[in-house]
Amino acid sequence: MRTTFLLCLATFMLVWAVPVEAQVAWVKYPGNPVLDLGNPGDWDDSRLSPGHIIVDGGTYELWYTGWDGTSGVNFQIGYATSPDGINWTRYAANPVLPKGDPGEWDDQNACQPAVIKEDGTYKMWYTGHPDGCIGYATSVDGISWTKYAGNPVLCPSAGEWDSYAAHWCTVIKDASEYKMWYSGGQDFYSHRIGYATSPDGINWTKYAGNPVLGPQHPGTWDDVQVWFPHVLKLGGAYCMWYGGYDGSRTRIGYASSLDGVSWNVHSNNPILDLGAPGEWDDDSVNEPCVLTNGSEWQMWYQGFEDVGAGTARIGYAEGPASVPAAEGLTLIMLALLLASITAILTVQRWRRFG
Repeated sequence: MRTTFLLCLATFMLVWAVPVEAQVAWVKYPGNPVLDLGNPGDWDDSRLSPGHIIVDGGTYELWYTGWDGTSGVNFQIGYATSPDGINWTRYAANPVLPKGDPGEWDDQNACQPAVIKEDGTYKMWYTGHPDGCIGYATSVDGISWTKYAGNPVLCPSAGEWDSYAAHWCTVIKDASEYKMWYSGGQDFYSHRIGYATSPDGINWTKYAGNPVLGPQHPGTWDDVQVWFPHVLKLGGAYCMWYGGYDGSRTRIGYASSLDGVSWNVHSNNPILDLGAPGEWDDDSVNEPCVLTNGSEWQMWYQGFEDVGAGTARIGYAEGPASVPAAEGLTLIMLALLLASITAILTVQRWRRFG
């Protein structure tokens, strides 16, 4: 009887308890935005977004997208540092990754960077236009970048769900494999999130079952498109923050996964909403970048006061970081429970036939 009960309990936990949804109460920093527009006439005087942040030796390093307001072009990548993630100092010689020369694949825009540091080398994946592809670059200091000669490394697939663009990505190194989640669609208003893997960060294979995350039910906050994913792997679970668009405004949602392919969206999405009327981010929030130090979440995001005007700045929010640990703990507890059940069954067999 006890064995039957344990088996039923384990089955129930496997079906209903994994993955555990994030219950993070995000609090926006009252001094937002933490990175404002550049001075008039600068390369980043019209729009900013927080591409990627890492912490190295106690210093926050930010690679961000800046725009000068020229219609459709001149999005480029800059660099800034901070001791606390709030007070930022721009690199004086920005942009550190400019758009390509005329005739190159990224001669309109070089934007939305994803960066990791591996064995002393910074590795960046970024979006290039006009074709909406993803390129690769490396650096020894995070400032002087060398673009890969064989760029782009990921492009749209003709006739497929991502025929318009395969861009705006996030990348992690998971054991010996690079994993990428990217935004793709058949036009600008049909973005979904796809998945690809690579042994070296250069040669990518798209998942055959793409897209892995799409819009939710009609009438919800993200029923038109989802885009701009940011993924962390914590406690054995993949955690994704992403932008969701309802045809009018973009907000930020959360989803979790055990394999990076099958995603469970958070029941109380969006987890970061628009600011109150009159605030700097009251029109849209998008492009999340998230870190955790074990005791709290840190999120940097793009906020629009007027999407029509195209002006956006970078804001900051915090929340308690107990959820991924809980997801991992749930998996560990399940493994221990199943191991205990196996041991009980084995002992009972020995007693029966001993």
